Amino acid sequence: MKFCGPCAWKEDWAHQFATGISDERAKRIAFVAQHVYAFGPQTLVKDNASARDRMLSVRDYGNSYRRFVPAVHEHGLRYRIEESSNYAKGGREDVSDTYAAALWALDYLYWWCAHESLGVNFHTGDRQHYSAFKTAADGYEIRPLSYGLLAFSLGGHGRFIATKTEMPGNPVPLDLRVYATKTAKDDIFITLINRSHGAAGRAAEVSVVLPDSFSGMHAEMCFLAAPNGDISAKTGITIGGAEISRDGSWNGKWSAPPASVNERPIQVELPAASAAMVKFSRAQQ
Repeated sequence: MKFCGPCAWKEDWAHQFATGISDERAKRIAFVAQHVYAFGPQTLVKDNASARDRMLSVRDYGNSYRRFVPAVHEHGLRYRIEESSNYAKGGREDVSDTYAAALWALDYLYWWCAHESLGVNFHTGDRQHYSAFKTAADGYEIRPLSYGLLAFSLGGHGRFIATKTEMPGNPVPLDLRVYATKTAKDDIFITLINRSHGAAGRAAEVSVVLPDSFSGMHAEMCFLAAPNGDISAKTGITIGGAEISRDGSWNGKWSAPPASVNERPIQVELPAASAAMVKFSRAQQ
C-alpha cells in the first residue's frame, strides 16, 4: 500500500513533508500532493476585467513550484497538484466562470506537466464559480473551464519535444504559447495558444514546420474559440466547431489544414483569444 500527502494549501508543508521522509519511508509514498490556486483568494479581486486579464498574462507559476518541488525531486519523490483552480475560495463570478478560464486552464495544464507534475486535479462543485460543470435537471451545465480541459485532452499526448519559435524581424510575442509532444507511435501534437485579447488582441499567423524526417505526415487541426474572441463569454464556446452537450458528449471535428505538409508548411490562422491543436500522424485516421 502506498500513500500521498500532505494534501494542503501551504507549499511549506509539502516541502517539510518531502524533506522529513526517510529513504525507507519514501518507498511507501506514491507522490507528494499539493494544493495550488494560481491567483490567490477571489476575495482580493477588485475588478473583474482586470482579474480576467491576469489569468491570461501570467507566464509561469514558478513561485509555487520553487517552494516545494525542488525538495520533492531532491528526495527522489514525485508530485501532483491534487487540488487546483484559478481564484481560491470558490472562484470569482464573471471571472472564473468565463472563457478566460478555458484559455488559462489549457496553458496551466501544459505548464505543470512540462515541469514534471504527475497531473492536475481541478476542484469543482455546484456552488463553486470555478467549476468545470454544474449539475442540472437535464444533465450538466457545462462551464467554460470544461473546454480548456477538453482541449488539453485532444492535444496533450506523449512526451514533450523541443520547439523553435521564430518571428522574422520581430520578437516572439509573449501572448503566443507553443507546446509540442510526440507519442510512442511518432504522432506529433502541437498546441498553439493566442492569449492576446480585447483592444490589444491580434491574430497570429503561424507556420508549422516539421523536420524532414517527419515529412509526408497527415495533418489535422482543431480550434478552441469563443464568439468574437470575448474572454468574458460564458456561452457559445466551441471546440472543433461544436459545443459540449449537456449530457457531456462532444461531436466536434478535426479539420484538414489548407495544404499538406508535403506541399508547404502548415499555415495556422490563429485569431486573438483562441487556441489550435494540430495533429500529425503517419497514416490518415
